[in-house]
Amino acid sequence: MHLDTLVTDKGTLSIGIVELDNEESLNTDQLLKLVSDKGSTVLAVQLFDAAKIVDVHHLLSASQNAVNAWNGNYAQSRSLSVEVAVFASGQHQIGRALSTMGISDNLSNIAIVAIASTSDEVLQCLNGLTDKIGRPSEPAFSPDLARLEEIMRIFGIEKVEIEALTESNEPTALQAALSRCVVSRVSMVAFDT
Repeated sequence: MHLDTLVTDKGTLSIGIVELDNEESLNTDQLLKLVSDKGSTVLAVQLFDAAKIVDVHHLLSASQNAVNAWNGNYAQSRSLSVEVAVFASGQHQIGRALSTMGISDNLSNIAIVAIASTSDEVLQCLNGLTDKIGRPSEPAFSPDLARLEEIMRIFGIEKVEIEALTESNEPTALQAALSRCVVSRVSMVAFDT
């Protein structure tokens, strides 16, 4: 589990990111029901197909951009949770963002972002979801080559972009380079609104 801080014009928010093994084989409806019971103190909870998330930086960037859009009155959606998905997908259309990055039935791993005023609220939310879904994946967002290639396809990232950032074929080096490319795509959503 990764805990961090998001900066707003009014102060800070806490964010938690975790990848969970879907040990209970929960389907989409069951997962969405769990999120709908998040409690009133949590500002946003978004679930993702973990196979489409490069790393923690991908979701941190998406979340910071979503908070900026929300506070800057240029958000595309009516909820912060959906705004996080829009940025994480690098898309401008909400439906496309959710279908590209969102959950579906038969997922083995779920990535979760929770945003709240305090880290205690984030931890309570994520621990509650962990208890119902499954244990955290180790390592989170594994640098599997097939997974990285699929993410490159989703975001339209060419091999030449990766090669400009690393000469290594080592999976962790490729993941780091891909992360930089995806974070760039995520940030560009704000400029195209």
